[in-house]
Amino acid sequence: MSIRVEERPEVHEPAKEDNRLAARVETGLIIAGFVGMLFLLPRLEWGDGSIRYFQLTDLLTQGTVPEEKYSMIGPLFSTPLWLIGKLVEAPSWWTLRYNPFCSWGSGVRLVRAA
Repeated sequence: MSIRVEERPEVHEPAKEDNRLAARVETGLIIAGFVGMLFLLPRLEWGDGSIRYFQLTDLLTQGTVPEEKYSMIGPLFSTPLWLIGKLVEAPSWWTLRYNPFCSWGSGVRLVRAA
């Protein structure tokens, strides 16, 4: 069984109008979400995160390598945030925001790659 079409179907062409308003609204919502992640969501110092934070602090201030069972590979990536926090006298606040900064940086990287 075959279907015969006498005329060729019309091909839908995308609209040629400029849609910058939608792009600006979307960008504003993304930035608002990031700001909300930084300032509105609670960050708790508990579990192995607090142990790793104190180990990182000891390593950077006293030069002592921790002998605990937790790896220091991951926390070393948050060293730039710890140093920024040290400059503004709030290293724990900045270090606790490591994951939102990584999420935002990954998102920016993905958008630029597309």
